Formats: sequence, C-alpha cells, structure tokens
Amino acid sequence: MGRRFLRLRANLSTAPVVILIRDGKTVLVKGSVSASILAAFRDISRAHRIDQAMITVRRPGGSDVLGFSGDVPDAARQRFRNIWFSFPQRKAMKV
Repeated sequence: MGRRFLRLRANLSTAPVVILIRDGKTVLVKGSVSASILAAFRDISRAHRIDQAMITVRRPGGSDVLGFSGDVPDAARQRFRNIWFSFPQRKAMKV
C-alpha cells in the first residue's frame, strides 16, 4: 500500500481515532490518545518491523474495536489490542 494512499485513507477515515505508522514512527492523525499509548504502539511496530500501517479505533455498540490496514501480523495486532485495553489513561479519552 503506497504511503500517499495510506495517508489519504487515514485523513478520510470516519473513525474517531486514527494512528498511522510510517518508517517506525507512530503519528496520531485523528482523535486523542496518550503519549504512552503512542510510544507503546511505536515499540510494537518496530519489534515487528511494520513499515506502513493504519490503526483505527471505532466504538460500535459501546465497545472499542481496533481495525488494521497494511501489513500487520496477527501477533502484532494482538499486542496492539493488549496495549489499547490495558492503559487506564485511554479510558479518559473520548473515543
């Protein structure tokens, strides 16, 4: 998936939270997320050598659901979910 296309998808996403991973960096495109979650996501993306990806957080029916675009292995997806649901600071966010 091309960088520009992924960035365009991130900008046009209707998800309340959108995080873009590019070259080992995590960039918050939309929403409010703590710096500690972004740092943990960065560490996961580096550990799994994820070059480009997009993570969205939606809340259908009142429960957060993480979505992934790009080449994100299943093990990394689970680690992202574990981090998202384990940080108490996230609960203060309006997702």
